[in-house]
Amino acid sequence: MNTSYPAIFVDCLGCHRGLKLPAAAAGHMTKCPACGAMSPVPHAQTSQDNDPEEVLGDLLSEMFPEDEEDEQDLVPPPAAAPPPSAAPLTAAAAPKPAPTPTLLPPAPVARATAPAPPPPAARATTAAPRPGPTAGASKRVVPSIFQSGPPTRRPQPFLALHTCSIAGVELTFPEAQLADPAFRASMPNRCVLTGNEPSQTDLSARPMVFINQDEHGDRQARAVETQFEIAADASYDHDDYMRKIGTLDGLVAPFDLPMPYLVSTNLFDASLPCTSVRSDSQPGYCRVAIPSATTAADWIANVNGKVNAVWRYVQQHASRMSCEAWVRLPHVVRDRINAWFTFDPGESFAAYARHADIATKESGLGGLLVTDQRMVYHMFRKRAEFPLQRPLKIRVHHDTNGVHFSAATDGGPMKKLGPINAHEVPLVFEALETAAHSLEVETDFNAAA
Repeated sequence: MNTSYPAIFVDCLGCHRGLKLPAAAAGHMTKCPACGAMSPVPHAQTSQDNDPEEVLGDLLSEMFPEDEEDEQDLVPPPAAAPPPSAAPLTAAAAPKPAPTPTLLPPAPVARATAPAPPPPAARATTAAPRPGPTAGASKRVVPSIFQSGPPTRRPQPFLALHTCSIAGVELTFPEAQLADPAFRASMPNRCVLTGNEPSQTDLSARPMVFINQDEHGDRQARAVETQFEIAADASYDHDDYMRKIGTLDGLVAPFDLPMPYLVSTNLFDASLPCTSVRSDSQPGYCRVAIPSATTAADWIANVNGKVNAVWRYVQQHASRMSCEAWVRLPHVVRDRINAWFTFDPGESFAAYARHADIATKESGLGGLLVTDQRMVYHMFRKRAEFPLQRPLKIRVHHDTNGVHFSAATDGGPMKKLGPINAHEVPLVFEALETAAHSLEVETDFNAAA
């Protein structure tokens, strides 16, 4: 049975405006009518062969085989999905209809089937971890720890889990909790991007900026953060910081109340993605994407405590999901890579090098990506994948257009890949030398492209 959706909602990678696209746009690149930035449109799942609830159920059954009944008492029931009419509001939204985004030629489908699109009120930018197939496994009732819509309300502050992957942990909470000073001071004293503590690096304090609630409508979140950024030395305290700031100028209530977080000073340009979701029929809630799973686990422990399935899940996966190399990529580059590549459970990012025909400002649309399990080449409709558990042979030659790659596994025929940016090729070979079980490299400096 096929299920069709009348529209797809994506966020512009340039100005973060919400774009409404027809279902036929899935797999294309779209051009924002406001800022002109290019953004990928994810594919919608049209088959029920891989039911997300069943897949998640198999994963959690493996994780919690003995405490199943106890966990059901600790986790609230999942929130009801919001009606199709609910959609995030942006301060820059005008009453007149938005211009129709421009669609470009379709991009290739990612390696694994994408999950079914969530309701418009909770558009997700990253996919939940994909467990492998479970042949012949019986269905078991397990607690559902992922919430795609407004988080289930409780009488005290709490955090709900929205997504969890190598891209980070996305948590949600009711926007009303921003009025609670204790909740706003609950972020752990470690970098949200790398998980480093004050003893490991110099940290700076910044406020979370829900930029889609900015009255000005044309500012970047990082520009607002910079106005209130201070060094987080040994005497730093969240409560003192909030008292000194007061409110954030230009943001509507309650988003003008500062909620500080810490970041390594050497990651000055990085910013924490924070958005709010509001509708006429549902209570407003906030979504915060924490790149460091270790920091996310500590935040959950500070707010929810440690006796719950959400904390256990994130804490158990923190070590394999925390990857400084991935965090150091600009957020827009990570979003573009996520459009054509999906990390397997337990898979870690190692290196990325852009295609030589792609400009620096379009990095992430294609190139070579290396993880601890495979090397993947992607450019438009061409895709090749090489498992690193098998003997890998690479042939390279250099010309004015970049470094041309060919690769094969198990002694098979060589597959020609496109030219890769020469300045980033060393990152690829450094990662391959560590991850590949058997690597052979041939160089041909006389070959012509």
